[in-house]
Amino acid sequence: MTPVEYRTIEQQALGIAAESNPPLRVEVVVSHLDALAERVREWMGGDDTIANFFDAIYNEFGFGPANDYDDPGSNHLHQVLRTGKGSPIGLTLLLLSLSSRLGMRLEPIAFPGHFLVRVRDSDAADPIYADPLTGGRPLQRERLFQLAYEVMGDARSADHALEPVGPATVLVRLLLNLRRISRKRGDHIRGMLISDRLFELTTAPFHLADRGAHALALGAAHAAVADFDAYLLAHPTAHDHARVKRVRDRAHALLATTAGPN
Repeated sequence: MTPVEYRTIEQQALGIAAESNPPLRVEVVVSHLDALAERVREWMGGDDTIANFFDAIYNEFGFGPANDYDDPGSNHLHQVLRTGKGSPIGLTLLLLSLSSRLGMRLEPIAFPGHFLVRVRDSDAADPIYADPLTGGRPLQRERLFQLAYEVMGDARSADHALEPVGPATVLVRLLLNLRRISRKRGDHIRGMLISDRLFELTTAPFHLADRGAHALALGAAHAAVADFDAYLLAHPTAHDHARVKRVRDRAHALLATTAGPN
């Protein structure tokens, strides 16, 4: 990944957070990240090893795993920065932001279960992987491959799971976490915003069906019908075609009852 890609992840992740937290000022959070990176640099005292970096983040500055991964804040970079606690992807975002400022870039690994990081340009014979949840504890690639193989069922997919991913994959994984949380909480406003972002990033039509369901729950029947129609047109043979059509028809009926007499 290039410095531009790291900054893209940071800016987009903060943009997602700002949509759900309107008072959030992205430039203020960026300034706080800049300041923290300088404090970490001073503490490291020229020892630019990855072990020293993790020691600074987890032991000196006290970052660590959140108690509740169902708190959306544990996934948002500004909240992780404020509270010192985060989900795996929340901590990964923090590590990527700080390491890129220090010239010690890490690479995001979209491992099954939760995000990991990999040390970039390591002199070691094998890549060094680390778990953001355990203070950056090193992990052996062989063991990770075995775990990925057990989950994914074939060697090619397991190998792929240990390769770094780009900004879009990181952001989609972040949004999927937030989508799960919004569903659990019945938060249709945030759910609609998240579905909109997912569609924007992936162009996958099934996110339109999600967005339509949230719109309908919020009483926005016109928007719901438009999203359901677009999904049904794009996926005429989808397994949930009949279910989505029934919900679309319900939205149509709602429009008819709210239209009033001509």
